[in-house]
Amino acid sequence: MNIYIPSFEYLGILVQGGIIFYFLVNALFLFIIMPKLQPKRNKATAAIHKSLGWLLMIYVVNYCLWIIPELFQSQCGYYQIGKTYPNHNTLMEYLDLAILPLSMVFGSTVLLGRMPKKWIAPVIILPYVLCGLNDIYGVLPFKLYTFAYVATIVGVVAQLAWYGYFIRRFDKRLKENYSNIDRRSIKWVLWTLVPLCLLTLLYVPLNMMTNIDEWVVLYDFLTFVILSSIVGFALFHKVDDMTEELIQEQMEELKQEEKEAAEETPVAEEDTNAKTSTLNSRFTDFDAIFQKLEEEKFYLDTEVNIDWISSKLGTNRHYVSDYLNRVRHVTFYEYVNTLRLVYAERLLKEGKEKIADLAFVCGFNSDHTFRRLFKERYGCTPLQYKKGGE
Repeated sequence: MNIYIPSFEYLGILVQGGIIFYFLVNALFLFIIMPKLQPKRNKATAAIHKSLGWLLMIYVVNYCLWIIPELFQSQCGYYQIGKTYPNHNTLMEYLDLAILPLSMVFGSTVLLGRMPKKWIAPVIILPYVLCGLNDIYGVLPFKLYTFAYVATIVGVVAQLAWYGYFIRRFDKRLKENYSNIDRRSIKWVLWTLVPLCLLTLLYVPLNMMTNIDEWVVLYDFLTFVILSSIVGFALFHKVDDMTEELIQEQMEELKQEEKEAAEETPVAEEDTNAKTSTLNSRFTDFDAIFQKLEEEKFYLDTEVNIDWISSKLGTNRHYVSDYLNRVRHVTFYEYVNTLRLVYAERLLKEGKEKIADLAFVCGFNSDHTFRRLFKERYGCTPLQYKKGGE
């Protein structure tokens, strides 16, 4: 016989378990605090806010589907839902599992600064619903829950690997376009998604091996911390128009590479030689113009980028990048910062600038970056270099 628990007592149990607290804090943060930060948010962060709002709604709907039968069905006690409504219990367990890869997909809003395609969420959720229906109606002679666990782990890890690959390529592209990349690097995205991936890996054994409420409370709290951190990082890190443009270029480049790989059309040697010849003819006047720009100390501008150089050369940034890579064998980032370090070394020898001001005088946005690059090049800190020259 099932034991009936009044609604207020049941709600008390949930509060003690931390579940209602978890959703209330999420709702407070996303729908009250975040709108107050609206003036500080750029387009990418707005997309993150919107996506997390939808994700929270999925959590809330899932949560309501769990508690409504117990709140309004007197014959169903708190510990009896799995026995009283086994089909409901099975389906909701699968939907709980579906939220994990869906959370990783929403990580793409952080990376790409836009909402994911509308069809992605249904495509992810549908297999879990089908697995649930199979277990409920016995379509197949075996259960699919273990398979769903493994597929979830593989899917989330695969997503994380793709993000890591994308970010690595993007940082390489940054070095080809900017002289200061500290504020534009999106490595922080990976460090917000890694804990989310680890939470997924933690969720699976917790559900397979234990039903201890304390673990669930800890998991809910960690999930809240991770989601809040993603929003916080998005507010702190700026995604400007050119960074979004570079991200879009990389997405198109990846699609083109996939298309070329599918076609497997070999590039003729004559076409390659013709392209190289054309590039070399473009590079004819580059040396003289670059020398003139170096004499004018263009690198002292902290925000100088490859587009500015391209405008001086009367070409586009792709040709400038090719010139630096093929002729000087450096990225734009390496080229400009080498000039800055050489200039800093000269100032240290002359003793005209204070160590504390040297980074910004030489065109660096960050004193930490200046010291790190200086030590990599000269094997010592600026202060040690100055004392050694005295």
